[in-house]
Amino acid sequence: MSNRPLIGRFPINGRVAMAAVMLAIFVAMVLMAASWPEKSRLLPFVIGIPAAIMALIQLVKEIVSPAGEDTITVIGDGETVTEIEKTAERDEAAAMLRQELVLIGFLVLLVVSHLLLGFWIASPLFVAVFLRLYDGASWRVVIISAAATWLTLYVVFDQLLTVSVFEGLLTPYVTDLFE
Repeated sequence: MSNRPLIGRFPINGRVAMAAVMLAIFVAMVLMAASWPEKSRLLPFVIGIPAAIMALIQLVKEIVSPAGEDTITVIGDGETVTEIEKTAERDEAAAMLRQELVLIGFLVLLVVSHLLLGFWIASPLFVAVFLRLYDGASWRVVIISAAATWLTLYVVFDQLLTVSVFEGLLTPYVTDLFE
């Protein structure tokens, strides 16, 4: 158990803030959908409840084990830190900020792509782009994951729940061109 004061145990950084925002979004989505008719609330429940649980787990993880906490070496009486360590700490903070900005960019891409292209196209496309660009996954993994994403959507929403998912704002216009 740490001897730090209670306030010091709750780090406020981009990761904690992002996890808290995501938790709030998913909880709000589930609460709003609770008053909808049964068929209408299935999609927000199927997505929102597991996502809220994962966001809560992530929030707890970020609070309990803040990044960089165990990487700072304290010298002497516990009060002084060398300049090299301060520089390393600044570099680490800058790298974390860059990574957080990239992840926020992916979140924006996720929302915009689903609004414009709909779930059928945007979900597998987003998984492919994320895995290839962020994770550096091989093309084999990317293609299998994108196909598995589409197949999961099809089986769960179209076949099991018989719920039509959002088609996107642009998709109807594009399909009209080919008819």
